Amino acid sequence: MEAKLLEITDNVNARQYEAKVGGQVAKLEYMFGGKKIFLTHMEVPQPLAEEGVGEALIERVLQILDEQKLKMVPLSPHVTAYLRKHPEWKRILAHGINL
Repeated sequence: MEAKLLEITDNVNARQYEAKVGGQVAKLEYMFGGKKIFLTHMEVPQPLAEEGVGEALIERVLQILDEQKLKMVPLSPHVTAYLRKHPEWKRILAHGINL
């Protein structure tokens, strides 16, 4: 799935970014600490994962964080793996974070 086609909702109360596709929800949880956002946990239902929704969700969230000029700390192994495959996003890592 192309990231630009994925509609993302920031569910502030649940502290998670959500993508609803076909009645299912993929989510990337976060928390704030100072001026950093910590991407803590990701859940993607298997049918959505097979369609590439997980990677698209990560890409869209990184785009949002970049637009908001936020620095992030990837605690989710899924986000860390994505950043290793797409090193261009390392520019939004919080200072001192190495993968």
